[in-house]
Amino acid sequence: MKTRNIGIRVATVFVALVPLASQSRTPEDLARAQLENGRGLLGRGNYEQALHEFRAVTAQYPETGSAADAHLEMGRYYLVVADDPEAASKEADEILAKYARSNAAPPAYLLKGQVIVSRTRRRIDLENAVATFDRMVTLYPRAASVPLARYLAAEALRLARDPGQALKRYREIVTSWPHDAVIPKVHIGTGMALAQSDDPLGAMQELQFARSEEASDDDASLALARLSILHRLFVKPAEVSAFTYTPRENGLPSRAQDVTNVIITPRGTGYFASKSGVFPFDAAAAAGLPALTRTRGLAVDRAGQLTVIDNGILKRKNAAPLTLMMTRAMPPKLLEQTIAAVCLRNGDWIVTANDDYGIQRFAPNGSHLGTFAPRRAARLAVNEFDEVAALDRDLKSVTILDESGRAAALIGARGPDFEFKNPVDVAYDGFGHLYVLDHASVFVFSTNRAMPRLLRTFSEAETSAGVFRRASAFALDRAGRLFIADERVDKIRLYQ
Repeated sequence: MKTRNIGIRVATVFVALVPLASQSRTPEDLARAQLENGRGLLGRGNYEQALHEFRAVTAQYPETGSAADAHLEMGRYYLVVADDPEAASKEADEILAKYARSNAAPPAYLLKGQVIVSRTRRRIDLENAVATFDRMVTLYPRAASVPLARYLAAEALRLARDPGQALKRYREIVTSWPHDAVIPKVHIGTGMALAQSDDPLGAMQELQFARSEEASDDDASLALARLSILHRLFVKPAEVSAFTYTPRENGLPSRAQDVTNVIITPRGTGYFASKSGVFPFDAAAAAGLPALTRTRGLAVDRAGQLTVIDNGILKRKNAAPLTLMMTRAMPPKLLEQTIAAVCLRNGDWIVTANDDYGIQRFAPNGSHLGTFAPRRAARLAVNEFDEVAALDRDLKSVTILDESGRAAALIGARGPDFEFKNPVDVAYDGFGHLYVLDHASVFVFSTNRAMPRLLRTFSEAETSAGVFRRASAFALDRAGRLFIADERVDKIRLYQ
C-alpha cells in the first residue's frame, strides 16, 4: 500500500508538470511555432490554411517579431502566388509602419519595390522602384539583403530601357559581393543589358557565367535558354539557317488542321486553336481548359495562365470570365469579333477585333478603359517592356506601340533587305527581338524600339523535309524555338 501511494504521488507530480511546461512558453515561442507551421503549410501548397496561421500570428501575438515575419510571408504569397500586388503592398506597409526595426523591414522595402516592377513599365514608376530599393540600402546598410536590393534596382533600370546605368550597377554587385547567392541572377541581368546595348557576344559570356555550380536550376535553365537565342541569331554564319527543322512527333500533336493560333505558356505548355476548339499539345493538359463556345484566339494573362478569347469573352480556368464590353461606345457594344489579346504588366488587356473600333484597352476586372490605339490589327504581341507589336495584314506592316498606345516605330511592307508578302503572325522572344511570320518565311528584327532593323531571315528550301509554305500561326518558347502551324500538311512543326 505504501508503494502504491508513492506511485500515485509521482503520477500526480508528472501531470502537474505538463501544464506548467506549457505555461512556461513565452508568446514569442508560441508565435514562432505557429509561424513555422504556416511556413510548412505554404511549402506544401496548402495556401488557405497557411494564410490562416499567419493571420492568427498577427492577431494573437502582434507585439512579437514573428508577427512581422507573418506579414512578410503573406506579402510574398500575394505577390508571387496569388498575383495580387495590392494585397502584397498592404502587408509591406504594415511591416514598415509597425515593425520598422524588425528583421522583416528590409525585405518589406524590397517587396514594395517588387510590387511596382511587377505591375508597370512606365519609366517614372520604375524610377520610384529604384528609389525604394536604394532607400532600403541607405536605412539598413548591413542587412543581408543589400546585394539583392542592388540587383533589383539594376533590373528596374534595365526594364526602364536604361541599360547603361543597369550595367554599372550589375558590375558593382559582382565587385562588392562576388560570392552572394544573387550573383547568377546578376550575370543574367548583365547579359540581358548587354544584348540590349548591341553587344550579343558579351551578353553570351555573362550568360555562360550564370551557369555556375552555385546557380539554381531555374537560373541555369534560363541562362541556357537565352544563350540559345543569341547563338541562333548572332553566332551562326549568315549563310547557315538560324533554325533547324526537327522532325519530331513526340510532344507535338499528330494533326493540327485550320490552326488560327499557337501559344506556348511560360511553363512550356503548348496549345493551338482552330475552328473546332482549343487543343493542348499534350492531351494530359486538357483538364486546364475552360468551357468554350466559339474560340477566336489564345493569350496568356499576367501570371502566365492560358486565356481563351471566346466570343467576346476572355476565359481562364478557375477564374471569372471577362466580358469585353465597350461601355464607352454609344451604344455599348460587345466585341464578339475579338481575335487577339495581350496582357500588360498591370493586368490591363489590350485587344483587337475584326471591326473599325481600333485596338481597345480593358482593366483586369473587364472595365472598358477606352481606345488604346486607333488602328486595325490582326495579331498582337507584347514583350517584357510592355511594348505591343500590332500586325496589320492589309497594309502588310507592324507598328510598335509603347505602354500608353503611342506609336514608337513602324516596320513597313518593304525594307532595304526584306519584303513582307503575306504576314500572318508576330511574336517576341525573351530579349525583345520581334519575329514576323510570313506564309513561307520568318523575319527577326532587333530590340531597338525606335529603329528596329532586320537581323535574320529564316525559310526552308523547297527540297527540305521541313519546308513550310502556308504557315498560319506560330509561337516561340523561352529558348526561342519556333512552333509553326503549316496548313499545307496540317501539322505544327518545330524549328530549333
